[in-house]
Amino acid sequence: MPELAWGQSLLDGELVALGGIVNQGNYIDQNAYAQSGRNQFIDSALIHSRVLPLGRYHFGLNLQWQPASEWYAMTGASLGNNRAGFAPWSELDFNTWSALWELGYAPADVFGLGPGIYRLDPFLAQSDGATGGGLSFNLQQRLGSLSPFGWFGRFGFGGQEVSNGAAAQIGTGFLWQGPFRHLLLERTSNDLVGVGFIWSQPSATSQTIYHENEYIVETFYAMQLTPTLRLQPDFQYVTNPAFNRDHDHAMVIQLQLVLAW
Repeated sequence: MPELAWGQSLLDGELVALGGIVNQGNYIDQNAYAQSGRNQFIDSALIHSRVLPLGRYHFGLNLQWQPASEWYAMTGASLGNNRAGFAPWSELDFNTWSALWELGYAPADVFGLGPGIYRLDPFLAQSDGATGGGLSFNLQQRLGSLSPFGWFGRFGFGGQEVSNGAAAQIGTGFLWQGPFRHLLLERTSNDLVGVGFIWSQPSATSQTIYHENEYIVETFYAMQLTPTLRLQPDFQYVTNPAFNRDHDHAMVIQLQLVLAW
């Protein structure tokens, strides 16, 4: 269970506090264009920055403050080193923790392009006796006030000993909502096409790193078959897989069927 927490709204919703077992990825580093592997990109580096140590399954605290409609601030802290499937007190380690901050600006219109959200995410963490920090940028922007196109990007770097899988990473891409809505049935207005790109440098690990620079291109088409049923073919091409010495490229083809209710 990645999250089991109590949330409390204060000051008419301006301030929100959350405590318990907290999945910080549900709050920090969100992006409407690349957030869920069930209906958008599947690669984890496009769902969240692999630089940020976003705690989950651990004891955590999250505070959110929105003093104005276009500005907000957030902080999240996690403590422990337990794995998924183990209680947070089973491996409670006060030398393993992370603290993250997020400052967000969400203007209703950016140079006539429409709404966008721009986030700054610094962090500080300790793991295996090493302490370090890093910084990530998270951006999303509609490309026209009535445009079906959107762009997103996550750009980050951090200390190799404390980053979550990547010491430096770029993840960016474009989405197209309803690509065939004027050619086929009107239901295709809920369809989604996306293409994304990742450049990544792995952080310190016990595994042997064979390639310092890994590149991935992903594309998908999410077809809304019924109001509750979605079919999504997905293709990824990986160049220089970081932990594979036998191949300089790999291809991944997936077909997932998502039923939501």
